Amino acid sequence: MMRFHKLVFYVLVATLLSPTFAAAFDTNAALDFGPQRRQDQFESNSGYLVFPTPYTLPGIGSGMMLIGSAGNIYETNADAYVVMFQGDASGYFSEVSEVFLLPKLLYVNRLQALITSFGMNSYSKRGMDTKKDDYNIMVGNRYAMGYNRAALTFFERRLEVSIGQQVSDGRINKILTPQEELVFEYTDPQKFESKMVIKQLQVDLTDDFNDPRSGFRAGIVTYDHPAANIEAPDYAVTDLYASYYLPIWEQSSWVFTYFDSGASVRRKGLTDLETLKTRNNFGACQQASSQTDCETAVLEGINNTIAANSNGTANPLGGPNRLRSYPSGRFTGAYTRMIGTEFRWNISTDKSAIDWYILQDVQEAFQMAFFYEQGTVAESRADLGSINRSSVGAGVRLVTGSGSVYRFDVASGEEGAEVTLLFNYPWSPEGF
Repeated sequence: MMRFHKLVFYVLVATLLSPTFAAAFDTNAALDFGPQRRQDQFESNSGYLVFPTPYTLPGIGSGMMLIGSAGNIYETNADAYVVMFQGDASGYFSEVSEVFLLPKLLYVNRLQALITSFGMNSYSKRGMDTKKDDYNIMVGNRYAMGYNRAALTFFERRLEVSIGQQVSDGRINKILTPQEELVFEYTDPQKFESKMVIKQLQVDLTDDFNDPRSGFRAGIVTYDHPAANIEAPDYAVTDLYASYYLPIWEQSSWVFTYFDSGASVRRKGLTDLETLKTRNNFGACQQASSQTDCETAVLEGINNTIAANSNGTANPLGGPNRLRSYPSGRFTGAYTRMIGTEFRWNISTDKSAIDWYILQDVQEAFQMAFFYEQGTVAESRADLGSINRSSVGAGVRLVTGSGSVYRFDVASGEEGAEVTLLFNYPWSPEGF
């Protein structure tokens, strides 16, 4: 596949030679490609949301969570959100985005997180050949992450190119069953760390960047994962995505999407079973209350590590963005593919002020959505499609003048249902 920087170079050269390039710096100039935008792509209507809610996390406990977001802060294009935890788990996720350093041309984002207690499901093996309860909960006492991104945008956001870097680290200190019973507690927590560079190119030939109802959007994202240490793999992931928006009636839309993610390994990481047993304290299972359960859980994790170190890991399926009836990161492997469709029925597109206690903004659309998604994950591209999983569901969305899309979805699949409450549309590329 063509290397990312070469693809960007060719696209930018074609753009710079285009007679429409000057229009990128003139918001009043007529553009002679793509659908006309319905509205100004750099509106500055301000809005905010403040929402406290209790939380319960498997293997961690309960507490309170505060969700806050602000759009177009002080009538600029800058947005921000924060999710704060207090209780058995404490910490925060926060992001400041679209801070323009050059008006309508160059902006930066900053995302960071720090959590003192977290849990993540570790399934018995990668791919899709596992059942709902074939997992253990890996509980950690630290997770930290930082992500910086800079983006150039042209032609009323019809063309965007960006580069970013993400750094994260954490510690796993115990393994629990799905019933939250202790399997094993590490004397020395298992540390992990990662660093990646994310590059993205997107072409947006729709009628609106934030709330598209007609047109086409496509892009490519590359994730460069240099080895964090001598035992980690050195690999890259390439995502391709495309969505087509078919206008229905006067204000609604029927959306079709395609997503493909694949890993390419430059150098394998550690794959020796005995060495990995030592690294993961396999011998300490002799002191566990159930040696068999402990050894099984540790070996499953080691086998997944061997697969990841050999093949790399593409972007997973599951969670609020893709295959929504499954938990985040449910299906992982070296290759991922998903198709989906969603009917977005705009019940109202009348602009009206919202002035509630927890939410203040301008309503631009109130929407119902009905969706279907089907995805597949495998260790080789040839095996994609041998096992498929699907999600079907419905939701409501509030599209606001500040740029937020408050989304409440309920999705159902073979393993039950999942609920999504988020600030954007599904299927957004990871780098955006």
